[in-house]
Amino acid sequence: MFSPRNTQKAAITGFHRIFIPVLTLASVALAIAGAAIWVLYETAFEEKRNDMIHTAQSQARLMEAIANFDQLYSSNYPGGTEAATISQIKDAHEAYKGLGETGEFTLARVEGDRIVFILLHRHLDLDQPKPVDIDSKLAEPMRHALHGHSGSLVGLDYRGVAVLAA
Repeated sequence: MFSPRNTQKAAITGFHRIFIPVLTLASVALAIAGAAIWVLYETAFEEKRNDMIHTAQSQARLMEAIANFDQLYSSNYPGGTEAATISQIKDAHEAYKGLGETGEFTLARVEGDRIVFILLHRHLDLDQPKPVDIDSKLAEPMRHALHGHSGSLVGLDYRGVAVLAA
């Protein structure tokens, strides 16, 4: 005998028989995709961090070589040998294309209780960068560099934006 109630139970049972395995499979696939994306992100981040460290070290060695040369041969430069070195670095970076779409090269020194930027390659302007208090939460990467630390970190730059810096 035909009963609508038995047909309805059979339809629900058939729905669950298909839906639950499909839902389980989709959940597992989503979890695997998420894990794979996370691993790829972490790998790319570490590669970028290592590239930036090598670039920063290369730039530092280049600036040291320029400074050593200027110590020997540029004593008559107006402002002295330090001014000669900074002038050459600024000249080189005026035509520098940068470090990709978001990369930036910065150069600074401590004057009193402030970090004075000599060169900001990407933001603001090249000639009149704004100083930052040495105790500020801003310019964390530069503050670490000026204290003699090397390597990389994620911290706030001079604009208050979290960056990966070397």
